[in-house]
Amino acid sequence: MKLLILVANSNSYPSNLSIPSIIRAYSKSGLDSNKYEFMVYQGDHESNTLDNNVLKLKIPENDKNVGKKVLAAFSWVYKNIEFDYLVRITTSTYLDVKSLYEYINLLDHVPNYGGDKLVYYDKIKKEKVNFASGANLVLSKKCVKILIDNKNSWDHNQYDDVNIG
Repeated sequence: MKLLILVANSNSYPSNLSIPSIIRAYSKSGLDSNKYEFMVYQGDHESNTLDNNVLKLKIPENDKNVGKKVLAAFSWVYKNIEFDYLVRITTSTYLDVKSLYEYINLLDHVPNYGGDKLVYYDKIKKEKVNFASGANLVLSKKCVKILIDNKNSWDHNQYDDVNIG
């Protein structure tokens, strides 16, 4: 089983300053390097490329493009990286990679989602809205494929957390 850790990041200050620390932290996870891979993803680049654990995406960095950036990252890794589970976290998330790997390895490997499922009440639409906590998503490769296949149903007026939830 191979784990892919994707860290959401921005190409602007001060987020871009955290990349060296993130790379150092996840390089020393205590897990064999053939069992996991990690990368930071960010927008505002000229092409979709992987450069020293940073997935640079050709998506402008702004609130309206958060979902598009996630979909671009998911699509790129789905096509280019071998993995069984994707863990999408933010720069402020603490992750014990070795313990998470051991836990996921016990799952039955059907399409799985792991993370907090939350609800808020949209006062304008007068309805409850489900969303996923963006700080910690664990998705099987099959779930990633489902999200990519349903990209046209995403409402980009909402954050990615709402579309995933």
